[in-house]
Amino acid sequence: MAEFKYRVSAYRRFPITRVEIIRQTEKTIWLRDRWYGSKGRRVLKRDRTEEYFDTWDEAAAALETRADRHAKHAERNYLNASENLERCVAFRAAGEPTWTEDGEPAPETSA
Repeated sequence: MAEFKYRVSAYRRFPITRVEIIRQTEKTIWLRDRWYGSKGRRVLKRDRTEEYFDTWDEAAAALETRADRHAKHAERNYLNASENLERCVAFRAAGEPTWTEDGEPAPETSA
């Protein structure tokens, strides 16, 4: 009887696909692949771009976790960019500073 795993991939058209496996160890599986014949193609269960799971629910949960992590990362990037923009606007609003002969901004003096 054929054994199947569910592949979660970051770079495929469908994020979860069902694949047939020939055998597995703790860290690797052998996929049935027409180019590799009966030996199959050996892949890691978890690598940088793909992960393999026993059930569709586990695969969907992993996909949801990955999307949540990406959303939090994007939110942090947005907040950092907003803070940088506010600093640039404040710097420009302050106007050009006076300069010393060495090309450094002169220390501010109280008027």
